[in-house]
Formats: sequence, C-alpha cells, structure tokens
Amino acid sequence: MHFEFDPSVGRLDGETDPGLYASKPYLQLKAIHRLATAVTRAATMDEVFEAAIQGMLTALPITRAAILTWGEDGRMHFRAWMGLSDRYREVADGHSPWSRDAIEPEPILMADPLQEPLSQELKAVLRSEGIHGLAFIPLLYQGRLLGKLMVYADQPGDIHPDVVQLAQTLAGHVAFSLGRRQAEEAHRATERRLRRILRNLPVVFYDAEAPHPMATTWVSENVAEVTGYTEEELKTVPDLWEQVIHPEDHLQLHKALDQTRSTGSAVVEYRLRRKDGRWIWLLDHMERVDLKPDGVMRIVGVLTDISERRLQEESHRESQRLEGIGLLAGGIAHDFNNLLTAMTGSLNLAQMKLPSESSVHAHLGNLESILERASNLTRQMLDYSGRGKLHVATMDLNRTVQDMTGLLRVSISKQAQLLVMPSPRLPAVLADATQIHQVVMNLVTNASEAIGEREGTITLSTRVECLTADHLPMAPPSLPMSPGAYVVLEVSDTGCGISAEALPRIFDPFFTTKATGRGLGLSALLGILRAHQGGVRVTSRPSGGTTVTIYLPSHDAGEPQAKATRRAQILVVDDEPMILLNAAELMAGLGLDAVTAKNGREALEWIQGNPDGFALVLMDQIMPGVDGRTTARLIHQLDPDLPIILSSGFSLETSELGEGVAGFLPKPYSLAQLRKVLSQYGLA
Repeated sequence: MHFEFDPSVGRLDGETDPGLYASKPYLQLKAIHRLATAVTRAATMDEVFEAAIQGMLTALPITRAAILTWGEDGRMHFRAWMGLSDRYREVADGHSPWSRDAIEPEPILMADPLQEPLSQELKAVLRSEGIHGLAFIPLLYQGRLLGKLMVYADQPGDIHPDVVQLAQTLAGHVAFSLGRRQAEEAHRATERRLRRILRNLPVVFYDAEAPHPMATTWVSENVAEVTGYTEEELKTVPDLWEQVIHPEDHLQLHKALDQTRSTGSAVVEYRLRRKDGRWIWLLDHMERVDLKPDGVMRIVGVLTDISERRLQEESHRESQRLEGIGLLAGGIAHDFNNLLTAMTGSLNLAQMKLPSESSVHAHLGNLESILERASNLTRQMLDYSGRGKLHVATMDLNRTVQDMTGLLRVSISKQAQLLVMPSPRLPAVLADATQIHQVVMNLVTNASEAIGEREGTITLSTRVECLTADHLPMAPPSLPMSPGAYVVLEVSDTGCGISAEALPRIFDPFFTTKATGRGLGLSALLGILRAHQGGVRVTSRPSGGTTVTIYLPSHDAGEPQAKATRRAQILVVDDEPMILLNAAELMAGLGLDAVTAKNGREALEWIQGNPDGFALVLMDQIMPGVDGRTTARLIHQLDPDLPIILSSGFSLETSELGEGVAGFLPKPYSLAQLRKVLSQYGLA
C-alpha cells in the first residue's frame, strides 16, 4: 500500500513553536507516540504500517521507506511503502537477507549497496533510483521473524546509528502489532475450525451446573439439530432440561448426577422430548470438573443420539420374541394336526359304519365342521411360524388386486369407499397366490372395520421401491430383509387408527383391538411375509388412520428377448404419492413405462441401479432433503446424455434451472402438455 507524505504528522496537537517541533528528539518522540497510538487504536494493519512510515519520514532525514512481510509463498512482499517506484518494487520484491526460520536476526546496514554482493539488476535499479544506502530492520515478535522494515538513504551517510536505533524502535511496535494480530487471527481460525467440527459431529458437548440436572452454561451449536432447542433456550429457560426429560427417566438421571458427584463421572441413558414433540434416546457421558463449597457441581458432558440404536435393539428383541412364539406355534400346530388327522379318520369311520338313516349323522357332521375349523386354525399357526406349505409361482400383483377388486368391494362396509391405484408395469413377484389373497383380504377387511359405520376411504396401491440397507423397515416387527428392489402393496384407511400402546402388539398371536377378536390376526400375515422373505411397515395414529405397507422381493423372469421390445422408461420423481400415480398413468397412456421415486436419494439409486437406463427424468423441483436442482446436477454427472425435466408450481427462468436440466414443465400439467415435452425427445 502506497502512502503520501504528510508533513503535519510531526506536530503535537496544540503546539505552535516551530523550533520545538523541528528538533530531532521531539520528532523522534512524536513518531514513537503516533505509532504507539496507532498500534492501540488501529482497526487494520495498514493503519499501523502508515503510522510507522510517516513517523520515520518525519523524524529522520529520509524520503523513502517500506515494510515487507512473509507471504504464503514463503517470500517477503511489499505491504506498505513511500517514495519507491513500481520498477524498484518489482525487482526487490521477494528478496530477504534472512531465512524465514532465522532466530533473532540483527539489523543489516549497507552504507554503499553498489559495493555489496547484490544482483546486477538490483544494483541497476538502485543506481537509477538514486538510493545511496539501505538498512534492513527485522520485524521480530517473540523471537519469530515476521518481515522487515526498509530505510533508504538519499545521500551517502544519511543512515547512521541514530537512524537505525529509531527504526528498530518503530519496527518493534510494528512487529508487536503484527504478531499480536496474527496470533488473534490464528486463534479465531482455530475457534472457527473447532466450531465447524463441533457443528458436524454427531454428538453434543455441554457445560452445566448441578444440583439442577442441566443448568446449562454452554452447549455446542449442533444441539438444535439433535433436540430442536437452541443454545439460547437451553441457557435462559429455567429448568428446561428437567421439563423435557421423560418422567420415568428422572430418577436414573439424578442417580447419575449423584454418582458423578461422588466418583467423578457417570454414564446414563434417558429419553428426551424434542421441541417438535418427538421422543429421542440420549446417551450422556458426564464428568465432574469442579465442586464448590456451596454444593454446586460443575460438569461437562457429551450427548449422543442413540435413538436408532435403541430402535434396532428393540426390533431385534421383538424379532427374537416373535420367532420364539413362531417356533412354539409351529410345533403346537404340527402335533395338533396329528391329533386332528386321527380324530377326522375316526369320525369318517364312524360315519361309514352308521346306517344312513341314523340321526347321529347330523351330530357327526357338526363335529366334522368343528374339526375343519380347528384345521384352519392350525394352518394359520403354521403360516405365522413361516413353516406353512408354499405353492409359489410367478405372479402379477396388479392382476391379483384387479381380480380381487369385486370381492373386496362387497366385503367392506357400505360406508367405506375402496380406491385401487396400481402402478403400471409392476415387476412380477414369486409368491403363493392363495396366501397373497389372504394378506390382501385381511388388510382390507381390517381397514373396513377400522372405519366402522362412519364414511371413510380405503386406498389399495402398488408400486416399486428400491430399498437400501439404511431404509429397510426397522420398527418392530423387524423381518430379515436384504437391500434391493421390492414390489410394494400398501393399504391405507381413514379409520380410527391404533394407539401408541397397542401398535407394538398388533402382530402378537390372538391380539386384537376389536371388541371380539378371532384367529391369529396379523400374526399370520407376519408368518406369510417371513416365508416370502418380505417385510412390513405399519404407521398409525389415533383418529388419523392406518397405513400397512407390504414388501415382496421383485422377481425378474430374465427373458433376454424382452429387451428388444421393451418400451422406453421414464423416471418420475416427486414427494407427492398422488402426483406419482397420476404421472405414471399418463406415461402408460402414452405407451411409456414409468418408474417412480419419492425423493432425490431414491432417484439416484434408480439411476445407478437400472442397467437398461432411462429415456428421460421428470422431477419435482421442491422436495424435502435433496432438492430437484441438486439431484439433477448429480444425475447429470452420472449420465450427461440423460434429459432431465424439472417440474414445479413455481415458475422458473431458464437461467434458474441449474446444471444438467434440459427443460421445465409447470404444474399442474395436462396430458397434452406432457406429450409436447416428451415429443421433443422422440418419446410421444
């Protein structure tokens, strides 16, 4: 930075005696005073550099000076100067008489630089600039070399010991300010780095005081992501932590605090209600830092969200429990079937030996009906255990649902409306058709009974989902499923829903939420899915309806000749299920196959996992998680030739579409509008 000389800087405020402010001691004192003031008050280092150079030019018989500091390239570069040409700075820039790791280097005085071992280029520029002497004054801070202060003589002999001494004094002030600011910036950089680390760690750090469980004095920024509460809320709202901890877990938390007080540390798990009302499990590692005379204990700790681990543990325990019940049910059913076989045989023998006109035949017929019902019950028990006999074959789930629609409509309440929404071109499944019929009938019947005498809707839909290991159904019951493509059958209703207390038990044998239960209920469904290597997910809330999602492994018949006649595939991505279904049906009407994904992550999985590729992607712009533009950019990186059309209710300019996006389709769109877009790519 270049400065112009200001002669007024040599005058103390209020002084008018020219003899006073022209004296050398006065000017030197003034230069030191001005620089010290700048060091104290300056907002930037440029102001400090300016004060140092102005002070030297005021107090010394020189007209040129400069300050150089180390750059990121390990060389010294000009930071401030006065009276130096561009040519000189170009030649001299980057030079230093000391190495960067020099310890306490001494000033260097060159009374006649033309006699020194300098480069010819530098000597030439010194000669042309009229520089007759050089002084190199090191900028030292705590023994480290930060740069140099340069003093230039206009006449031989201008740089003498007094000049060097004052320059060293001024250099000391500059180095102190520069070193302190570098240390402060390093401290701020470290703090920013630690904040980033803490913000991205999956744990929360805190500093608190007890006897209150969490009178928080400090907590890491990411606490809001874990709990929903901000740092300010946790520090200012009295007893907030106490209020949001589950009432059943207060005692064990207080025991952990008592243990920390006596032994110095403790580990405890407890439930906490997030700000959005959801309960999470936290693992709290706490350690005592200080125990004051008044009994107040200061603790530091680390909180880890272990909700997923607890859910996995619960799912594993539930699976083991249900598996144990299944083994027991299967064993009982097997032995009971043997008894029923013997009883039925004896009954038939009795029927054969009785005269045809005997009145006992009626009683034996009733007994035969009872034995048949008992036999049906044992079959359900075998189904629950997953040991029932399967007659598997390749089947089209859409065809099965279509064939059952008439029977389902007459089987449900007259107040209930059945909506069937099949996804077009559904892959086949390898399954026992009779058992799948039973699953569909049971689910729709349960949905109808949940609606009762009120008006309501039952929606029966199918689709394909590609499940990764992270998205397999985890909530109890957890069946052994592998990542991959699954054909999904989903039954949802607008009925009474299931309470949170009853939901974990709905797959228990003979458990029911109805006034009068019968049979094994959903436990038989669980056995059927276990035998088919499938899975189930149930979501429900009181008065909010229930959704049961069934997963069956997709079965690829693997016919090579089908590839040649296969219709073009379109990937439709949207977080609204109804839009996905409508778009898929529109595509089918245009002679195209549609694969659906409900978010950006699923879309990327389809792109990477579909060996046949897609002809086009139609994607919603605004989706939770990864939005449309980001997903489009990632898809474009995987397949630069794949056309991607964004769709949104908000209008977007072409410049706003983002990388890899070929066009825009505004919502709502008609079949004609969709056909027009597809026709641009030869697809309609």
